Amino acid sequence: MKIEEEILQLMNYVAERTKHATSPMNLAQICRDFDAKFQPCLTLSCINKRLLTNRLKIPKMHKFDMDTKIQMMFALSVPLETGFLKEVKNHTEILELDYQNRILKYEKKSMENFNFSNRWIDIANRLDPEENDEEFIDFLKFLFEKTKNLKAPMDLKALDQGKIRKIKEKIEEIDEFEISKKAEIAFLLSVEISERFLRELRESAEIVEVDAKNRITKYIARDI
Repeated sequence: MKIEEEILQLMNYVAERTKHATSPMNLAQICRDFDAKFQPCLTLSCINKRLLTNRLKIPKMHKFDMDTKIQMMFALSVPLETGFLKEVKNHTEILELDYQNRILKYEKKSMENFNFSNRWIDIANRLDPEENDEEFIDFLKFLFEKTKNLKAPMDLKALDQGKIRKIKEKIEEIDEFEISKKAEIAFLLSVEISERFLRELRESAEIVEVDAKNRITKYIARDI
């Protein structure tokens, strides 16, 4: 088994072991249980080092959704870096941290029955991607978290079409988003993507399908 596959197996196991955790877990015990179950050709010390190293990479692991990432980082006592902390705050109703930015307690926001109401349309129409990058990016992050479980694009008839074009252009440029998140936002907002961005997606994704107007109709990210 390749190193990447071994790491994926370990982190999948960790995700499963930690999903019902109500308090931080013992990393050494997780490693011992992993060793007993899978009997990899690795020493316990090596397994422990891999977990210690890769737990810090959880925010970048595309395989896991936001809920799973937060739960894993809570159970493994992983300090939250500033960028990811902002995302976690957008995703949670209650968030308590210790002095090292490790999660002590959290409750996620309800994602049920979200609609792109007049309130959000007004906000989107007011924002100018060219003049207020930070506010615009925060809005897109919030929108992404609120709608990420939708299976079809949103109805944006009430949103200014010029604004949609600006959103399209900005999505492709934003450095704060990984390419998979850019693709999902483009899908949810049903915006046309450029040929350049389409090529980037096809190089990094498992499946990318677009319609005649280059709007994403299906997207499956490649596992790490």
